[in-house]
Amino acid sequence: MILLEEGGHYTSRDFGLDAPTMIKRLYRNAGTSMIRGTPNIIFSEGRCVGGSTVINGGICWRTPEKVLARWRTEFGFSDMTDQSLDPIFTKVEQRINVAPQDPGTVGEDAELMRRGAEKLGWRVVPVKRNQKHCAGTNNCAFGCPTDAKQSTLVSYVPRALANGARLFAGCRAEQILTDGQRATGVVARFRDPETRAPGPKLTVRAKVVVLACGAIQTLPHSSCAIESPIRRDKLVAIFSVIPTPRQSRSTIRMYRRGKERSRATRFTNFSTKA
Repeated sequence: MILLEEGGHYTSRDFGLDAPTMIKRLYRNAGTSMIRGTPNIIFSEGRCVGGSTVINGGICWRTPEKVLARWRTEFGFSDMTDQSLDPIFTKVEQRINVAPQDPGTVGEDAELMRRGAEKLGWRVVPVKRNQKHCAGTNNCAFGCPTDAKQSTLVSYVPRALANGARLFAGCRAEQILTDGQRATGVVARFRDPETRAPGPKLTVRAKVVVLACGAIQTLPHSSCAIESPIRRDKLVAIFSVIPTPRQSRSTIRMYRRGKERSRATRFTNFSTKA
């Protein structure tokens, strides 16, 4: 098996707190890619070995039944049911250690949210993340410095390499080869992940070609007809004014004038359901 990755191969030794450097290194177009529409939407995705799993928060939810029902109705995926997918979800969750945050690394702000939600009569559900004993460094968006987040970089890729796979990083797929009926290979070109300076071409012949470039980057290489628009998840942030300083560990912290402020915090350790 051969893995081709357009971005660079970085590890926890390369991750740091300098935001401009890490965004340029780990994100496509330094985090300013655009989805054309009305209005246009700026979105961020990873461009590195491990892709967006390296830079996301690691929150893991199973596909909701209402979404599976739409897939069955609109696309004819009759096997897509909670029952049939449960063993597959379970296997993946075990491999990447999907679990609630360790209590010791949940920030005080999230605890305040939990207490407030319970007073309002809301059910509080701990967020499950693909992590092993997260240390709460708040560096999720720039690569986990402790390898606690079980991104593809530290889970599936090492497993594949240990079983004989070969990885070519800084190698962008430019053309999918076909025999008129099926994909038979890939033509790629090496490029420096940071300077984008071009290098030699690489041609890979394969019995099976898997396009795993994410929802946006896979489409330009695919010959499949797309009949419906891409649907995106919506993120609703909850902010609060806290009269006294609080430790916002393990949450996404807000900054103002270059200094950390605890008065406004996005809560990420809990979700609330009425």
